[in-house]
Amino acid sequence: MAKRLNKYFFSLYQGKSISPWLTIPLYILLIGICATGAWYLYINHSIIPKTQKKLWSILLEKETEMNALLKKHDKQSIQLAKNDNTKKILQLLIDNAAQKTDIKDYKSYLAAESEKMEFKDILLISRDKKILFSTNKSITLGTNLTDEKYKNSTLAKSCERSTTCLTDDFAQYFFDEIFEKPALLITVPIINNKKFIGTLAYQFKEQDIYRIAHEYTQLEKTGEIIFAQQDETFIVYTIPSRNDSDLAFKKKVPHKKQPLSVQASVLGGQGIGTAIDYRGIPVVTAWTFIPKINWGMVAKMDTLEVCTPLQNIFNILIIITLLALAFLIIIEYLYDMPFLRWLWGLQYTFPLNKINPRIKNIPFLFFIFFTLLTAATLLHYKYIHQHIMQSTKEDIIDDINQGAQQISSILNKISFTSQSIADDLQLKRLSNDDLIKRIKRDLSENSTLTSITIAFAPYAYSPDIRLFAPSLVRENNTYKEIMIDTLYDYTDPRENTLKTGWYQRAITNEKKRSMAHKLQKN
Repeated sequence: MAKRLNKYFFSLYQGKSISPWLTIPLYILLIGICATGAWYLYINHSIIPKTQKKLWSILLEKETEMNALLKKHDKQSIQLAKNDNTKKILQLLIDNAAQKTDIKDYKSYLAAESEKMEFKDILLISRDKKILFSTNKSITLGTNLTDEKYKNSTLAKSCERSTTCLTDDFAQYFFDEIFEKPALLITVPIINNKKFIGTLAYQFKEQDIYRIAHEYTQLEKTGEIIFAQQDETFIVYTIPSRNDSDLAFKKKVPHKKQPLSVQASVLGGQGIGTAIDYRGIPVVTAWTFIPKINWGMVAKMDTLEVCTPLQNIFNILIIITLLALAFLIIIEYLYDMPFLRWLWGLQYTFPLNKINPRIKNIPFLFFIFFTLLTAATLLHYKYIHQHIMQSTKEDIIDDINQGAQQISSILNKISFTSQSIADDLQLKRLSNDDLIKRIKRDLSENSTLTSITIAFAPYAYSPDIRLFAPSLVRENNTYKEIMIDTLYDYTDPRENTLKTGWYQRAITNEKKRSMAHKLQKN
């Protein structure tokens, strides 16, 4: 075989015979280049679909686990709501006939059930939405969910849906004013003697979901499971991720041109594809929707990691090509350029020998070919450059518009938060004792806020106290309380403007608004 190849390639070469020890490795390397190139093309065509199918399979397993977990807790919450002990204690609490021993016995019953069911807390709520029983000691008994402060809490909304439909209901997983933190809740109506007497709120542990999401056995180095839900125009991530331990309750604005892989999932879709993740990194992904809790679930891997085999194959191809070139250069150097002679001799073979002698010269043909190739490359570069510039401009404009909308939304929320606190203080819906709780709640709900200060006018807080200005500063997951009034007199205009300007501007703006309001009335 080697002799036949030598005879074909070097038939125009009249020098000394070329050693098979040089030509055979060269032919092997050339075959290797072809095989590796074909391998590269096959992998390039199949690796993304193969990974998508793998992620879809993983996602289905995780979805099955999630549905089994939710079904388990749903079944257990219904079981507790139907239990005679629950009906008895709630009826006694409604009738104000419950003794300490009754409550103690019910808590003992729940403690025993908690070991089997692994729930976190149980609340019993009356028909008129009062919390009559709670295993969570931080929740004040007698709290009414219809109060202005709590009527928009996730517990109150879930309780309302459960009461209206007389079915169990999964609450949205957001910050809850009752628990003063996010809580996974199921509310179940309690029926006694065919009469609705109240609602059981069943809180289960977030760690159950973390366990499902944080199992990365088949997800290589960058793969992860993401959970998210929709909050008006935002996408809210619900649990920490492998690549961002602080991802929980971060919000993202949906992007039109580079859609987040989680967008389709929170909107109830299912599928596989490639997308951009929350870090702005290209990923291969599969997504689905969990209707019980209205969450989207995404399994994903970084495209760069998925395509690592392609890079390895390409490196092998480069090495084989360089070795082939090395052998070719050695043969050309030692044996008076046999390959160049063979290329030159092609012009005398059929069908090139039928071409006009003026244009059949091989170097001339190569010159024409590379000239056309260079021209095509330049034109293609110009087109791509213009296309990229135009696309970049559109992306920048789109990003600016979305950024402006996001900033406007954030400013509106800040304004609404501050105005809401001011209104509640003015209408005496917010007591002085609950100031810090209210500030902490608003900081927890608004991830963009780092501190809130409530500054009272002189003697407005109390006739005996001239200045009072509590401030709460969030640092990571902790809250630090500072009394601004002990640091400086924020009402004194002679103080440093950087210190007191915020207070003076607020007073001035309020006076302007009051005057404008009076003029409108007149």
